[in-house]
Amino acid sequence: MKELAGFAKLGIILMVLTSAVAVIGLGFGLWAQVLSVQGVVETGDVAAQFSNVVLYEGSYVEAPFTNDDGVVDDSFKDVDDDNQGEEFDMWPGNPTSSSADPSGPASSTPDGWVTPRTLKDVAMCTTTKDSVDGLHDTLRVKVVNGYPSYWCTAWFHVRNYGSVPLKLQRVTLLGVNPGMADGEQDLDISPSEYWCIDTDGLTDAFGPMDPEVPCPEMDMDDGGPFTQSPEDYDLKVHLSELELGDQIDPTGSYGPDRGDGANVQGNIDIHVEQGAQQDDMLEFELEMQWVQWNEYEERGD
Repeated sequence: MKELAGFAKLGIILMVLTSAVAVIGLGFGLWAQVLSVQGVVETGDVAAQFSNVVLYEGSYVEAPFTNDDGVVDDSFKDVDDDNQGEEFDMWPGNPTSSSADPSGPASSTPDGWVTPRTLKDVAMCTTTKDSVDGLHDTLRVKVVNGYPSYWCTAWFHVRNYGSVPLKLQRVTLLGVNPGMADGEQDLDISPSEYWCIDTDGLTDAFGPMDPEVPCPEMDMDDGGPFTQSPEDYDLKVHLSELELGDQIDPTGSYGPDRGDGANVQGNIDIHVEQGAQQDDMLEFELEMQWVQWNEYEERGD
């Protein structure tokens, strides 16, 4: 009987515990509200383009122009571009097509840019801008009736039409053979460097060069070390006024005061070397890569 009594007590305790759990369940109801977080990210865009802005014709122009197209586009840079050749004019029927030929690269002074010139108007140099779907701009600088020792300087502005600040990451000569490398490759250069280019067959490139020093000789037939020859290099090219890391902010107001940071100016000098052949087509291609400002990487030389 004592054992049975013990079982009875156990049964009562279990019943009490079960009842207590039931009471708790009835006494506390679950009131709840769910809060959600939804993320929405609207990305900006990168859109660097050659500007076609002509704000004050004759005094401030962002559209590309040269110092031998016969028109004073910017009085600070090509003030004497309407000066026809005193001794000879190749284009008498079209006085605004060209001017007295440059004999050296245009150079910047506190009073403006200066272009040394000959007394003859033989060649001309013009610019055009091509755009593919508004995404990839190409600036074409064309020399007509060029000859050895002829120079042309072309100016341009790059404007940021996107919504994200940009920095100049690299400048590249496309499809060239630097020295004895096998085949064509893209060669990163510094904007301030002069490079010699041979466009006959495989496009050779040599540099950087001093602007006053002729392109060196190339003689690969003697079986000796690689040397150079003036007869082989056709052009010397130079991109200036730009530096790697230059930043352009999204487009703001237009004007000659570049305080808005929305554009940067550059120029390219082209010199016809002694290796240029008669009745030839000499071509090269430079590429500028602009990246979002926080992804810019310093170039290690």
